Amino acid sequence: MKDLFKKTFYNSKFSISRSKKYIDVINPSNKKKLGRIAIQNSSEVNNILTNLSLEQLKWKNLSALERSKYLHQVADNIENSDLKTLAKIMTKEIGKPIFESYGELANVSSALRYFAEMARDESGKIAGNTQSGSLQMELKSPMGISAHILPFNFPILILIWTVAASLAAGNAVAIKPSEQATLTTLEFMKFFKSLPFGIVACLTGDQTTGTSLIKNRKVKIVSFTGSASTAKTIYENCAKLFKPCHLEGGGSDTMVISNKTDINFAAKAAITSSFHLSGQICTSTEHLLIHENIYEKFKNLFVKKMSELRVGDGLAKNEIGPVANSKTFNKANNIISDALKHGANVIYHKDHKVIMRKKGYFIPPTLIENINSKMICNKEEIFAPIVTISKYRNIKNVVKSVNKSEFGLGFNLISNDLSENLYLAENIETGLFWSNNPLIDNDALSFGGIKKSGIGRELGKIGLDTFRNTKMVVIDPEQKIHDWWYPYSEKQLKKFN
Repeated sequence: MKDLFKKTFYNSKFSISRSKKYIDVINPSNKKKLGRIAIQNSSEVNNILTNLSLEQLKWKNLSALERSKYLHQVADNIENSDLKTLAKIMTKEIGKPIFESYGELANVSSALRYFAEMARDESGKIAGNTQSGSLQMELKSPMGISAHILPFNFPILILIWTVAASLAAGNAVAIKPSEQATLTTLEFMKFFKSLPFGIVACLTGDQTTGTSLIKNRKVKIVSFTGSASTAKTIYENCAKLFKPCHLEGGGSDTMVISNKTDINFAAKAAITSSFHLSGQICTSTEHLLIHENIYEKFKNLFVKKMSELRVGDGLAKNEIGPVANSKTFNKANNIISDALKHGANVIYHKDHKVIMRKKGYFIPPTLIENINSKMICNKEEIFAPIVTISKYRNIKNVVKSVNKSEFGLGFNLISNDLSENLYLAENIETGLFWSNNPLIDNDALSFGGIKKSGIGRELGKIGLDTFRNTKMVVIDPEQKIHDWWYPYSEKQLKKFN
């Protein structure tokens, strides 16, 4: 890991950043320093983007088949590598349990392969013409350089979702990882060395580095995943330059537990959806709505299963690791304190006192009951192993409750009733809907939200088109003077006299 300190990656190789400013990387499990990353300034960013521009010209001139072969080669390299070292770096850097770190890495190559083939499938379309003998079509082309500003929670999977699409489209990519996951991202860059040109760069730093990327005119599109507040700032900066952007701004997702379900199944689904990665997923369940007829029975079972979760260092045999940093830790504790202040019933993991004495940024899995509109947990994204629980009487009330949220990323239903599934799928205002299978994605299906949860989509064909320009093309092979061209004939003018 030490060989990554203060490094940057561009032109297919690692080099020491010229920056004199650094950020310490802290292991959230024990608060010990892991290393340092450079804060690259606008000058260094511009130099790297200049190099990317030159390399992108070579890449875009390859055929779609050639680009596909190189992307498949990157996927081959990932699948044939021992990913344990990289998984350990990820766990040390962000606190994710090692099983989940390895699982993330083992699943990234499919998106590379999907977009490698999708970009070969079509590069536009031929439309039915409006004039006989005229060739009328739509062409897709690369945009140039795309900037990817990434979160810490799935540092490689989310990177691949957008980077694979952009590369397949013929672009070069400038990656700005989260400060919390930079060492992991740098280590992953070795897989891009097999590409024929230096079309992948990883720039390290903080918000100032990201802002330099966004404002640089060499960058033609920005992709961001993170908080709604940061997404708004990026949106405003891009608007000033008329620069397109794809934004995923987090969520505050609800899971509805119907009375038409197996309660044990529902409790397991809710536990996983609420506490996976310590609740630090944009599509984590943050609010449970339970049918009033099963409320007490479900709550008691949920609390029992919540207290069975093992909490500790991600390198040990635990399901729940620490939250990623002091900011998230302090916000989580504030959410709990605020709920207590406003009259909530807070139910902790049975070992919460032991968990809170651990050296790292550990938050015990927590259930908040009797919530009201004044509480932070009911107004903001929680992003921690904390979930609220309430009752509902009928499905129509569920729709009203969920749709009044400012967020609109995901929604979960646990129900065996087909009519409930269809009604909620059609009426809930979110970009994602899961029934009986939370947190699942598919490379071929678009991923994204509405309202404050984002603009645009990742994955699927729309995920590829995000990184392509579209041009309408009309070609007439024969030169023919049309009757609407200037000058108008006397016969035409007489119709209006």
